[in-house]
Amino acid sequence: MRRGKRWRETVTAWLALPPDALQAVSRLTCIGGQEVVVEHARCLSKVTDAEVVMELPEGWVHLHGRGFVVKLLAAGEIHVAGDVERIEWRRPGLGPEQRGGPA
Repeated sequence: MRRGKRWRETVTAWLALPPDALQAVSRLTCIGGQEVVVEHARCLSKVTDAEVVMELPEGWVHLHGRGFVVKLLAAGEIHVAGDVERIEWRRPGLGPEQRGGPA
Protein backbone atom coordinates (compact mmCIF):
# COMPACT_ATOMS: atom_id res chain seq x y z
CA MET A 1 0.00 0.00 0.00
CA ARG A 2 1.34 3.42 -0.86
CA ARG A 3 2.36 5.70 1.99
CA GLY A 4 0.00 8.55 0.95
CA LYS A 5 -3.01 6.26 0.78
CA ARG A 6 -2.18 4.73 4.17
CA TRP A 7 -1.81 8.22 5.66
CA ARG A 8 -5.23 9.32 4.30
CA GLU A 9 -6.87 6.17 5.66
CA THR A 10 -5.28 6.72 9.10
CA VAL A 11 -6.33 10.39 9.25
CA THR A 12 -9.83 9.52 8.06
CA ALA A 13 -10.22 6.90 10.80
CA TRP A 14 -8.65 9.13 13.46
CA LEU A 15 -10.97 12.06 12.67
CA ALA A 16 -13.98 9.71 12.33
CA LEU A 17 -14.66 11.00 8.81
CA PRO A 18 -16.55 9.08 6.14
CA PRO A 19 -14.18 7.16 3.80
CA ASP A 20 -14.83 9.51 0.86
CA ALA A 21 -13.78 12.65 2.75
CA LEU A 22 -10.04 12.39 2.08
CA GLN A 23 -9.77 9.37 -0.21
CA ALA A 24 -10.20 9.45 -3.98
CA VAL A 25 -13.31 7.31 -4.20
CA SER A 26 -16.33 8.00 -6.36
CA ARG A 27 -19.40 9.60 -4.90
CA LEU A 28 -22.85 9.49 -6.49
CA THR A 29 -25.56 11.86 -5.30
CA CYS A 30 -29.15 11.58 -6.51
CA ILE A 31 -31.21 14.71 -5.87
CA GLY A 32 -34.94 14.08 -5.77
CA GLY A 33 -34.81 11.55 -8.58
CA GLN A 34 -34.31 14.45 -11.00
CA GLU A 35 -30.55 15.01 -10.98
CA VAL A 36 -27.50 12.81 -10.45
CA VAL A 37 -24.05 14.16 -9.60
CA VAL A 38 -21.07 11.81 -9.94
CA GLU A 39 -17.66 12.78 -8.56
CA HIS A 40 -14.39 11.06 -9.56
CA ALA A 41 -15.83 9.77 -12.83
CA ARG A 42 -13.38 8.55 -15.48
CA CYS A 43 -15.53 8.93 -18.57
CA LEU A 44 -19.02 9.20 -19.97
CA SER A 45 -19.50 6.09 -22.11
CA LYS A 46 -23.10 6.33 -23.34
CA VAL A 47 -25.81 8.99 -23.35
CA THR A 48 -29.32 8.49 -24.69
CA ASP A 49 -32.69 9.87 -23.68
CA ALA A 50 -33.28 6.73 -21.57
CA GLU A 51 -29.80 5.64 -20.42
CA VAL A 52 -26.50 7.11 -19.25
CA VAL A 53 -23.39 4.98 -18.62
CA MET A 54 -20.37 6.33 -16.72
CA GLU A 55 -17.06 4.64 -15.96
CA LEU A 56 -15.67 5.07 -12.43
CA PRO A 57 -12.43 3.75 -10.92
CA GLU A 58 -14.52 1.18 -9.02
CA GLY A 59 -16.76 0.05 -11.90
CA TRP A 60 -19.61 1.32 -14.05
CA VAL A 61 -22.79 3.26 -13.16
CA HIS A 62 -25.87 2.97 -15.37
CA LEU A 63 -28.72 5.44 -15.03
CA HIS A 64 -32.07 4.32 -16.41
CA GLY A 65 -35.05 6.63 -16.87
CA ARG A 66 -36.35 9.30 -19.24
CA GLY A 67 -35.30 12.68 -20.60
CA PHE A 68 -31.63 12.55 -19.66
CA VAL A 69 -29.49 15.61 -20.39
CA VAL A 70 -25.86 16.09 -19.38
CA LYS A 71 -25.79 19.45 -17.57
CA LEU A 72 -22.10 19.50 -16.65
CA LEU A 73 -19.11 17.53 -17.83
CA ALA A 74 -15.96 18.64 -16.00
CA ALA A 75 -12.72 16.97 -14.97
CA GLY A 76 -13.91 14.04 -12.89
CA GLU A 77 -17.42 15.39 -12.34
CA ILE A 78 -20.64 14.71 -14.28
CA HIS A 79 -24.12 16.19 -13.67
CA VAL A 80 -27.08 14.51 -15.37
CA ALA A 81 -30.69 15.77 -15.25
CA GLY A 82 -33.79 13.73 -16.08
CA ASP A 83 -36.32 11.36 -14.54
CA VAL A 84 -34.23 8.70 -12.78
CA GLU A 85 -36.05 5.39 -12.46
CA ARG A 86 -33.13 3.12 -11.58
CA ILE A 87 -29.43 3.34 -10.78
CA GLU A 88 -27.35 0.24 -11.49
CA TRP A 89 -23.79 -0.49 -10.33
CA ARG A 90 -21.51 -2.93 -12.15
CA ARG A 91 -18.09 -3.99 -10.89
CA PRO A 92 -15.04 -4.23 -13.15
CA GLY A 93 -13.76 -7.57 -14.40
CA LEU A 94 -16.92 -8.55 -16.25
CA GLY A 95 -16.94 -8.90 -20.01
CA PRO A 96 -17.98 -5.84 -22.08
CA GLU A 97 -21.39 -7.33 -22.84
CA GLN A 98 -22.06 -7.75 -19.11
CA ARG A 99 -20.80 -4.40 -17.88
CA GLY A 100 -22.36 -2.29 -20.61
CA GLY A 101 -19.10 -0.60 -21.50
CA PRO A 102 -17.51 -0.28 -24.90
CA ALA A 103 -17.09 -3.60 -26.68
